[in-house]
Formats: sequence, C-alpha cells, structure tokens
Amino acid sequence: MPYTEQQHSTFSRAIFDSLLHSELLVTDLPRATRFDRSLLAMPAAGTQVDFKQKLGHLFEDALAATIAAADGLKLIGQSVQLPGTNGQTLGEMDFLILNHARQQHIHLELATKFYLAHQDEAGVTQLPGPDARDNWPRKFKRLTSHQLRLSEIPEVQQHLKDRFGIEALEVAHLIYGCLFDHIDASPTTNAPAISATCRRGKWLRRSEIGTLCAHTDKVTILPKPLWPVPILNNPWSDLPHCQIPQLLQVAEQRCVMFSIQDIDCPMFMVPDSWPAEREARQ
Repeated sequence: MPYTEQQHSTFSRAIFDSLLHSELLVTDLPRATRFDRSLLAMPAAGTQVDFKQKLGHLFEDALAATIAAADGLKLIGQSVQLPGTNGQTLGEMDFLILNHARQQHIHLELATKFYLAHQDEAGVTQLPGPDARDNWPRKFKRLTSHQLRLSEIPEVQQHLKDRFGIEALEVAHLIYGCLFDHIDASPTTNAPAISATCRRGKWLRRSEIGTLCAHTDKVTILPKPLWPVPILNNPWSDLPHCQIPQLLQVAEQRCVMFSIQDIDCPMFMVPDSWPAEREARQ
C-alpha cells in the first residue's frame, strides 16, 4: 500500500524504536548470545527506511542505520558473502561490526520471525510460520548447526583475515518476532530457546470469525513492515480501519496480521487450509 510522507516517517521511527527496545523472540543460543542493544542508537530525525523491499531486507537496513548512528560501533560489512575454495558460497554473514571500546569484531545475525503454536493430529504442538514451510525447529537447527558457526570454518577464517584483517570474532544474534497462540488455547512455552518474555499474540482461522465478532466489528490490517512493531508502540491510528468482511476477503488468500483497538496484542487470521496446504508445497 502507498504511504504518505508523514506515515513513512512515523513508521520508520516505530521500526527503529522496536529494534532498540522490543522484546526479543529468542534467548541466548549455544554459540551466540543476544547482542547488547544498549550499544545501538536511534538514527537522526528524518532517517527513513525503504518499504519497497521484503521485510527481512527492510529490517537489515533499519538495523544498519542504528549501528551507523552508534558512537561505539563501526559497520564493517553487511550481507557478507563467504566464498569457498571450490567456487561455492559457504554462507552469508548478516553483519560484521567492530566494537571500538573492546576492539572486538562481532558477527551479528538478524532475524524477524512469526510462529503460530498449532497442535497437529497427534496433539503435539508445532510452531509453523504463516508460510508453514518455515518453522522454528528447522530455523533453530539451521542457526545452531550452520549459520552461527560460519566463523569456525577455516576457509571463512582465511577470507575474513584477507578481506577485513579480522582474526577473531564473537558471535551474537538479534532475533525479533512474535509467538501466536490459538485464540482458544493457553500460551505455549516449551519451544527450544524461545524467550519466556517474548511478544505474544493470538491467531484464528477464517472460519472462526464468530469468536472475533464478539469483540469488535472493525479491525486494522497491519502492513507487513509493521509486523515486528509492538502494538502498544504501533502507529495503528495512522492506518484505516476496515470491516470484518474485508478482513475475511484478504484472509481467504493469505495470512493477515491485524489489531483490535484497546487489545494490546497482535492477531493473525489464517486461511482454513493452513497449515496443510502450505506444508504440502514442500
């Protein structure tokens, strides 16, 4: 959707603020602690992010702006490709940062994820995303077995030394997002490394609209760039309200995040076929 200049500025500021202050989705991991966000800084007034890109790239650019605004940090590289000796790419590091005070280089991984606690036919709680091909156990395995271990690969170590003069790296992460519980279910907290204080929301299927209608007849559909922004800080008042039939129409095709006035948690509506239809595409 197109944004006014004022919305662009307001939304950019909300995104920067969420990067600095919102609850993280994931705790310390075996090979990476949570990055110390007190080192980051709010970009100068008027700094904006480009909304004409995917959410992951948008938040990478936003985080780069908070790094650039920090006196004690230097951004060495962003989206750093790591070539192997056989011509294949070994992986990519989201950020390489220098902490001036400690004269320490840091490999920082950034992610923004949303998972919906869902009980399968066996009664086991799964954590798929809006696209059910993405799920937290798979992401967790990828992070801990590969992405956060890139600096342990001899070829990567040599590349970092030759290109940047880096001989030692700390590894850190910032994984933002929200865990959604079904609207009729109690909160789930048994997922590996998910923070007990992470942002929580509620989700429901399109056919369960009756549960929602008991609360309101108007909602605000949240554009994807604002998904990681906590509702209490979310400038939802700058967005138009819509009626329930419009929400249902949009949710027929895709998962939709929305908010209800005076309820301080985000909500997801998914198609009735979720997650089976999306899982079948794997």
